[in-house]
Amino acid sequence: MGEYMYTEAFVEEIRRRIEELRKAEMTFRTVPESKPDPLYHKIPGSPKACTVELKRPDGPRPFYTRYLPAEGEDLPLMVISPGYAGTLRDIPGDLAEYYNVIFPSPLGYGKADGTQANELREYGIWPVLANTLHGEGETYTDWLLDAAWAIEWARRNTTADTNLLIFVGCSQGGAMSLILGGIFRDDCLAVCADEPFLVDCSGERVYDFISTCVHNPYQIVSVARAERNLSAVDPLLYAPLLEGIPVLICSGTEDRQCPAVYNEQLYRAIPAGPLNRYRLHQGRNHGYSAWFHQDMMRFLNGELPPA
Repeated sequence: MGEYMYTEAFVEEIRRRIEELRKAEMTFRTVPESKPDPLYHKIPGSPKACTVELKRPDGPRPFYTRYLPAEGEDLPLMVISPGYAGTLRDIPGDLAEYYNVIFPSPLGYGKADGTQANELREYGIWPVLANTLHGEGETYTDWLLDAAWAIEWARRNTTADTNLLIFVGCSQGGAMSLILGGIFRDDCLAVCADEPFLVDCSGERVYDFISTCVHNPYQIVSVARAERNLSAVDPLLYAPLLEGIPVLICSGTEDRQCPAVYNEQLYRAIPAGPLNRYRLHQGRNHGYSAWFHQDMMRFLNGELPPA
């Protein structure tokens, strides 16, 4: 196994760059109102939500962030990370009772109206995963910095308490929520990860990710290099950073993209805590589910019992 890119120094470099963003000049615009599809089809969105266009000073392109203000001031900020498709969706309206919510689509993959920027695809897929594996172009490091820029926008322009952060997401969003929770651990109240993607991508599953990311049959990929580069976004390696942070992980018994066995491995890797919870949803396959939303709300309210 080659040397990992993920190290304490790597995490500290990400944090240093985020601190630099706090000093940077920011411009943004609120885009004309649109109504993306709801995140969970059985749970309506909120008419109070708006969409903002942002661009990180050293970022590749503008990206969009959906924002829902809380019904009160100085409430926590919930950061919902999108799945691999990057689709921007409408935020469940019931969250506003307790939280301010941002839902960014880093790297500009999701458009303001809820459609996808398909012109950015390469070989039919979003390039961020392949770029990360190869260590070139726009990688998940850029993705994480865009997400941090959205948090910075909320800090400067809303009444949200950005010292109280909750990270939420499904699939890729689940993985990024776990990673963001580790990076922002000093301000993190909780992490809720649904069917997280990328678990063990730099270990046993590295060959699966290489086959996903190699488009040219003549392209030679070093396994050691792939392990090294993918370690930057392997939630297993960030697990120790989540010590003391309440974590909810959900899986589906029929999920073939992010199998439950790996999420159970991830859950065991996170330092045990009395508030941590794992849920396995019987008969569920991959994708957004109101089951997770219901478990998340109970978890955040301290009402989800141990399995």
